[in-house]
Amino acid sequence: MPSDASSKPVRGAALVEHRLGYRFAERALFERALTHRSFGADHNERLEFLGDAVLSLAVSRLLFDRFSGSDEGDLTRVRAHLVREDSLHKVALVLGLPDALKLSEGEARGGGAARPSILADAVEALLATGDARSLATARKRFMRAHGRVFWVLGIMQTFWYSSDRRRERFVSICRDRDVQKLTFDAYMNKELVRSKPMAHVRIFFKDLAHLVGLVAP
Repeated sequence: MPSDASSKPVRGAALVEHRLGYRFAERALFERALTHRSFGADHNERLEFLGDAVLSLAVSRLLFDRFSGSDEGDLTRVRAHLVREDSLHKVALVLGLPDALKLSEGEARGGGAARPSILADAVEALLATGDARSLATARKRFMRAHGRVFWVLGIMQTFWYSSDRRRERFVSICRDRDVQKLTFDAYMNKELVRSKPMAHVRIFFKDLAHLVGLVAP
């Protein structure tokens, strides 16, 4: 009978697929993506290299399609903000990757499953394992289910990017802690966040202050 330690990554991998809403057809690649180099020779570092390029292209295409009014500099800065270790680490936590990773006993005891760099690398590796056609279908299904978030973002872009002055104020607003927290929650859950009413109230008055020029950008 397999031990609890050895069966934990199996259960964790099933949870990852459940949360993604996608079953990986190439099972060997899926398992490799979840395998750290400390576990064995068939690890995820080459997949990580490919997944980094896949992620950069996918995010670039999404930003290009959704923010037609933004110039190259703005798009590059937004992409850099999204494609970074901190963001990928948070994605890994949402997917439950700490319970799905295959690590050596020493790495596991040392807290490897909670190390941001290891989790971020695993997210990139996962992106290199999917069939392109299946992933495209999953993306279309995702947009049908959660396109309202991007619709709201489009309205915000149209308003705040209508002039250089408004854009400067929008960048200032985006540095706000409440805005960053609610934006991330909406991004991770793919729905508008309603559970923090006071944060919404604070953001409303901060936005109003920017609109009427009571605060500097």
